[in-house]
Amino acid sequence: MLAQKNEKEMVRFEGQRKHLSQMQPKEIFGIYDRLKSVKHWRVSTHTFDRIKEKKIDATKKDLVSIIHNSRIVEYRIIRNRYTDVLEERVVLESKPNVNRKYWIKVCYSLTENKIITTWMNDANDLHSTLDRGIYSKKMKVFGI
Repeated sequence: MLAQKNEKEMVRFEGQRKHLSQMQPKEIFGIYDRLKSVKHWRVSTHTFDRIKEKKIDATKKDLVSIIHNSRIVEYRIIRNRYTDVLEERVVLESKPNVNRKYWIKVCYSLTENKIITTWMNDANDLHSTLDRGIYSKKMKVFGI
């Protein structure tokens, strides 16, 4: 796994996030290339729980389609609280659907090759309360 090979370097970026607006084109294309290379899509049970809980009209096939037709929101490195392994995760968003009222967001682990969770945001939510201070332009995007 890429994360295991780079774990020593990744530790420096643990807990950090990089917003799409801070990424270089090669980082963006690199993430998309990694997503396109996935052969077998896995979905966490938590994702299906969230779909049911939030009444999101989506199947596994829909989520994979969202990933392939989405835009990147952020890239981050977190320590998985269950496995204690550093993971590269990317948050992606669909085009507005459900009568153009909602964006479906998907969090995907590049390390585990698994959809971690999903949720919906109102398409009119312009994230005016978003704290840009949580993002780091200097963060390294691995695997590109």
